[in-house]
Amino acid sequence: LTAWTTGGAGTWSIANITDGVMGMRALRVVGQGNAITLPFPITAGKEYRLRFWHRKSSDATGNLFARIRYEDAAGVLIGGSEIILTTITGWTRPENVAGTTTWTEYRGKS
Repeated sequence: LTAWTTGGAGTWSIANITDGVMGMRALRVVGQGNAITLPFPITAGKEYRLRFWHRKSSDATGNLFARIRYEDAAGVLIGGSEIILTTITGWTRPENVAGTTTWTEYRGKS
């Protein structure tokens, strides 16, 4: 997780899982929190993609929010840069999505 930073009031850990889609470890948050990639340079005109799997625990009460944001060198949001993400099940824009207890793939591009 050296390329990520976490925030919010949640508690973060790496959890060992037995039913993983892409491996046997997952990022787990208890409470409200967020995971943010460290800044990295991009090239204008190139396409960038985001793909991740999400599953909530049976006792989770929170919802999923996912975004890609582009910021300038000063950290200011570049207008209109938040992208829409879609899932293989047809959901769009996982903003305040309740999620399910089964693994769901989310993906998007800009």
